[in-house]
Amino acid sequence: MDKMLNKLLVTETLNHIPSNIKLVDYYVGTLGVSKESAYRRIRGENSFTFDEVCKLSSDLGFSIDKMVEQNSNERVFFNLLANKSTDPPKLFFLMLEQYHKNMLLMQKAESVESIVALNRVPVLYTIFSDSLFKFMYYKWLHQNHEVPLKFYYSDVAVPQDILSMKGKLQAGGVENKSNQLIVDPDVFSNLIKDIRYYCDRQLINDAELSMIKKDVSRLIDRMEELVLTGFSSPRVKADVYISSINISTTSTYMEYGRNVLSYFYEYFVHLIVLHNTEVCAMHKKWLNSQKRYATLITQSNEALQAEYFNRQREYLDML
Repeated sequence: MDKMLNKLLVTETLNHIPSNIKLVDYYVGTLGVSKESAYRRIRGENSFTFDEVCKLSSDLGFSIDKMVEQNSNERVFFNLLANKSTDPPKLFFLMLEQYHKNMLLMQKAESVESIVALNRVPVLYTIFSDSLFKFMYYKWLHQNHEVPLKFYYSDVAVPQDILSMKGKLQAGGVENKSNQLIVDPDVFSNLIKDIRYYCDRQLINDAELSMIKKDVSRLIDRMEELVLTGFSSPRVKADVYISSINISTTSTYMEYGRNVLSYFYEYFVHLIVLHNTEVCAMHKKWLNSQKRYATLITQSNEALQAEYFNRQREYLDML
């Protein structure tokens, strides 16, 4: 790490730690280094290691990308939610934990605005469901774990740490938020196809399928209520657009306070996160361009509303 980046990291740390904590003491406690080693890093005589930078960024909630951006306009960093662990349950938990950390940051902002493009139902949208959430976890294990061919839905027990994090996400939420949601015409169809695959392999029995279908039905009902009222809660406004063309990737752009970030959900659980202001601005522009191929149905276009939600329920009835 060059000296300018070292200096920026020290400045960023000072901006985030409480005023009653000495910088050197914070480094000693957080990084596990001696006082002398901490002083050498503060003076720029020794560089912070990459692991130390990641640890500070995670603990204090600042963006490495934004810090680097101040030093060079030629580099763009992204954060891929990854871990040395290859344990699928652990990675699933880390994904939920990342959502929770970002939620806590946004709760501190005076206002939050987001634009979301959906081509399938993300895991986060299932946290108020039990059977559907379990199905998401089950699918994740099937795709990323060495499981036998006859690995049944009934064989799965969602770990307690995942259920606890799910509960934290349910209890949280961000107020004073404005959402724009651009929905692929087949967003629920894609989810139902996934469920059908495991049913066709007889890995989900009729009673379990009935519970999952009820959860999907409730999710469709909640989305329909959001469209009818324009609000998902008293202080969370939402505009829903139905796209006329297929959306290639599920992604989210968010503004909270003076900060921006973009999520890309390419790998189902692994989130690709960007904080670079220029790249996020490009992503926002692209998302806004998708609205040219979409129709607003929030509190409008009742015929299109009815057609869309009737079609989603027809997909569900075919299970």
